[in-house]
Amino acid sequence: MRIWVDNGVPGRDDCSRLVAADGTNQLDSLHAGSIVCGITPKGRPFRLTVKVSAASDLVTDAVVWNA
Repeated sequence: MRIWVDNGVPGRDDCSRLVAADGTNQLDSLHAGSIVCGITPKGRPFRLTVKVSAASDLVTDAVVWNA
């Protein structure tokens, strides 16, 4: 997974390239508005948009694309 830091909202190919370049399995400092890209165990790219980030809660909108 990686945090998207560019402007705009990443699409399928953006997320795939971002994670392939330097993905990790742990992220710090997520806050409302953060966008996270990743790849599922089955190889499908995904995007999470953080809606709520609190001490013990994380609420996101998720988009998962076909590989």
